Parts: sequence; structure tokens; C-alpha cells
Amino acid sequence: MRLFRVAVLSFFLISLGHPVPGQALPPGTYAGIELGGPGGIGALTLHRILGAHRSWQSIAQVGLSGFVQSGVSRRYLMVVPLMAKGIFHAGNHHIQLGMGQIVTFSTAPAFAFRGTAELGYRYQKPSGKWYVSLAYTPYYSYLLSRQFQHWGSLGVGLMIKKRPYEK
Repeated sequence: MRLFRVAVLSFFLISLGHPVPGQALPPGTYAGIELGGPGGIGALTLHRILGAHRSWQSIAQVGLSGFVQSGVSRRYLMVVPLMAKGIFHAGNHHIQLGMGQIVTFSTAPAFAFRGTAELGYRYQKPSGKWYVSLAYTPYYSYLLSRQFQHWGSLGVGLMIKKRPYEK
């Protein structure tokens, strides 16, 4: 666990220490497909780049996933991951750091909340519309029982709406 903390801190400090002017991703709304990740098996995602700073950008992301949980009785689950992220950029290569909340709705009279985090890599050209990402996305339960589970994701997406930079 200590090695993970050192790696996260190192990526963060390296990204802040070496800004690359003019290499920010184009602001806009992106739609994507994610395998694994906070949505569980996979999710459709929508995220928006909110603002650009000297060497990083802030992002808000929402996803939607659903699957059948079998067992004694079949339950249908709908999973909605909500994330806040920072992207640290250097040319075509980007580091993503984020945290969020996962809300799970069920056909049984119950719902669940879990927390999640993200440490990932994103490849996208500064003027490009497509992106590919790979991330470590653990999640943890904290209401009824304490659980921590390691998880990962592979995503691909496309800019669906471009917007001008706000000053």
C-alpha cells in the first residue's frame, strides 16, 4: 500500500512540475465505453472537461451500467458512478486522478453506496476527438460492511460536443 501512495504522489508532483503550455485537451463533452471500472462489468460514460489550468484540467463524469445478479433470486442492478477527475497533460499522454461515488439501485427494495478512486493513463492528441484510457479503479464499501476491492478499466471515447475555452 505504501508503494501505491508513493506512485500516486510521484505522478502528481511530476505532472505539476513540468507544465506543457498549449497541450490541454479540447474542452467539450465526451461519450465513452468503459470495460470494468466503477460501473462494474462495464459502463457507458459521459464526461465534460470543466476548466483548463496551467498543467491540468478538471473533469466531471457520470456513467450508467446495468446487469443481472443471480443467486437465490435474480436481481437487476443499475449502477451509476459519479466521478470528479483531474487530468495532468504532457503532449499526447495524460495522467488521470479521480475520486467519486457509486450508487447502485436494485429491483430488491435496497440501494447501495460505494466510494471509488482512479489512477490512470489516457492517450489523446491535444487536437484529437478520440481517446483511449487504462486505469486502476478500486472501490470500497463503507456503509454496512467495510470492503476494499481492486479493480481496473479500459475505456475508449469520442468528443460529441466541442465548446470554446472560457476566460
